[in-house]
Amino acid sequence: DMITEVTELREELISTMEQLEKISKKYEEKYSRLKKISENSGLYAIASERAGRKSEITLFIVTKPYLDFALNQLCHLKILGYENYIIIALDFKSYNQLTELNEPVIFIEPDSFSEKKINTQKVESQNSLGMQHISYIRMKVAYLLIKAGFHVLICDLDIIWREDPFFYFFKDYNEIDIQCMDNT
Repeated sequence: DMITEVTELREELISTMEQLEKISKKYEEKYSRLKKISENSGLYAIASERAGRKSEITLFIVTKPYLDFALNQLCHLKILGYENYIIIALDFKSYNQLTELNEPVIFIEPDSFSEKKINTQKVESQNSLGMQHISYIRMKVAYLLIKAGFHVLICDLDIIWREDPFFYFFKDYNEIDIQCMDNT
């Protein structure tokens, strides 16, 4: 009958609304945690200080096994005179060594983005859990910077430039929302 059908629809609607409320609270908690991480680490302050005139910033992530790559990258950036970058260190050794070199480095505890402990220092392959977690952190940090109004270039440490890549991005600036390149 019609009353039973309306009652069932009403109960289904209430159930759906409750589920949406739970999802919304979970999202707010995660975003709040992300925002706290970025504010506590000085991410916004360093990005603001290092960004170019169009708010462009390059983001590098380093872990101890890739510290030599980071040091090589920094030598090339110095040769280019490029200063619009920040480095996220996921371990204290990398953070301390880059801090001693007066680099714009921020330490972020890898576990602050996950409920479980994931080893980001031993990455066997691109598909390993550690590498996936590093990629996840990189995307979360980029998200925070984009949300704060920066134009972000995410770059691996083994990519060496011959000149400032933002020149090519800003040529078609008004027409592009996102640009990507894969490893093929």
